Formats: sequence, C-alpha cells, structure tokens
Amino acid sequence: MEIKTHRLDLVPWNAELANDFVALVRNPDVIRFGYGTPPTEGAALAQLSEMVQEWETNGFGAYAIRDRETGSVGGYTGVHVPRTLPGLFPALEVGVRVIPEWWKRGVAFEAIAPVIDFGFDVLNAQRLVGVFLPANKGARTVNAGVGMTFRQHALHPRTAMLLEVHEVTRDDWIDARSQLGL
Repeated sequence: MEIKTHRLDLVPWNAELANDFVALVRNPDVIRFGYGTPPTEGAALAQLSEMVQEWETNGFGAYAIRDRETGSVGGYTGVHVPRTLPGLFPALEVGVRVIPEWWKRGVAFEAIAPVIDFGFDVLNAQRLVGVFLPANKGARTVNAGVGMTFRQHALHPRTAMLLEVHEVTRDDWIDARSQLGL
C-alpha cells in the first residue's frame, strides 16, 4: 500500500529498492542515533529482507520515503510490531529517518503523519510509540510534533543502551492533528 503526501511517495520496501536501502542504512548521518555502527552490505540486505517479510506477514511495515519530484529515496518510515522492546505490544511502534539534506524541511513530519493515521485508522491501534536514544533531539522534536509524550526509559535488551519511549493515543493524535490544521 503506497501513501502519497504533498511532496512524498511512501513505498513499501521491496527488492527493487535494495541499492537505496543499503545506501540509507550505511549512511552514518542517517543511522547515527541507531543502536550501533552502520551494517555491512550483507547485513543491510538481510535487514531489507526482514522488512519485506514483515509486509508479507503483517500487511504493514516500513516504507521508503521517495521525493515525488526527483524520485530519489531519502529516508524511511513505518509502523511495526515493537521488535526492540516487544513488551510494549499491543502498542505499535512508529519511526522515521531521513538524509541530512532533508533535515529541517518538515519531511520527517510529513512522512510520519500518514503512517500514524494508518496505525490508528487502518490497524486500529489504541497507542503508538516512538523509541529512540535520548541524544536524538530530532526524534524528540518529531514525536512532540505528532502529540507524543514521554512514557518511560528502557534499556535496549541487546546493547543495554538507555532508550526513551514516547507514546501517542488516538485521542492525543486527533488533538495534535487539529492543532496542526491537518
């Protein structure tokens, strides 16, 4: 299921986008607030395979963010069953990452807003969560912009890195959309 916004096409990740995916997840600026170092090409392709499988299994997952004008892929967004912190389920996890050239242009917000709509309207989630490292001020800004508030700190189960969990309820999202004129 593709999603179109004013400037963007959100396209489910697939094998045809493998080169774009590898370039994104190996870009240190895109993953600098990830949970480790950029993956090898092989590990990136394995991650892409998992994302494609997620669509086939769940009917939802991660999207490539494509600029409608140029066709270039400059990020990813999506809605997932929580993998890093599975105890958050039944809440679903949402997130977004974009290339530095797209920072401070509202692209991250434009990409995640319809994903949040999808989570609430199509998947009927009652809560959506964002999980990120405390140093990631951009994630905090985007999450606040979509009505998310701090819920808790948690430790990454594999790396023991401290994470922040923010959440938005359906009602909070309705209020945020109204305030933003969406």
